Amino acid sequence: MKKKLTFMLAFALISCASIDKKVARLSTSELELRRQQIQYRLAQTAGQWSVGGWGLGSHDVIGERNDLLKEKEAIERELLRRRQTGQR
Repeated sequence: MKKKLTFMLAFALISCASIDKKVARLSTSELELRRQQIQYRLAQTAGQWSVGGWGLGSHDVIGERNDLLKEKEAIERELLRRRQTGQR
């Protein structure tokens, strides 16, 4: 159990690091645009899994939402970092 938990934690940290690296390369305007795109997509998928219930493909929608939320969090961290350091 401990090994499994350690592996999952390591995988999560590696995943976040790769998203953070990808996000750090984008310009501030690209980050703001991507954040808007993600918010729009999250609004679209909210109805797909809550109204449709747990039917076929619901795991795909939930997986996509989780990925989008992780990317959105990384974008918001990067934008906050840039505001704090005065970087554009």
